[in-house]
Amino acid sequence: MTSAGGSFTETFTAQVPFGLIGDYTLLMQSDSGNSLGEPNKTDNVTSAPIHVNASLPPNDLVAEVVTSPATGVTGQPISVAWRVDNFGTQAIPVTSSWFDRVILSSDTTLGNADDVTLGTFGQTGVVAANGSYTQVQNVTLPAGIAAATYHIYVVVDATNLERNLFLVSQI
Repeated sequence: MTSAGGSFTETFTAQVPFGLIGDYTLLMQSDSGNSLGEPNKTDNVTSAPIHVNASLPPNDLVAEVVTSPATGVTGQPISVAWRVDNFGTQAIPVTSSWFDRVILSSDTTLGNADDVTLGTFGQTGVVAANGSYTQVQNVTLPAGIAAATYHIYVVVDATNLERNLFLVSQI
């Protein structure tokens, strides 16, 4: 409590929510609960400008290395391997789970009508900041597809906590 005409200084630390970038106004309100019997409450709010810079996300999963055979046979399995790195600033906690998806495409556009999901694979557990995990899965090429050049994509965290992809070798 301060005496009449007195003042006080308070220092605090706050975490800016991830994803905010740009110029903002920081507002501070004293006696926000109106518990003091002040005759003038119009001077209880002050403000200051603040610029928020971009920062690395807490978790940023990226498929960095993906391998598959150069050729395949329709209706037969192929082995696809990928390494996912966490370029974020924090570890993914042990309670987290997500899905990586392997997609076959006849063109270089992910997400259009020609894409075929070859498999979706659950992931769980800790991935340290700057850590990684490796996955190797057998997926079956669709029976009856035309002989052609295809592209394999790996979409990391296919349920959209993140959306990262990597185009791999053509088969």
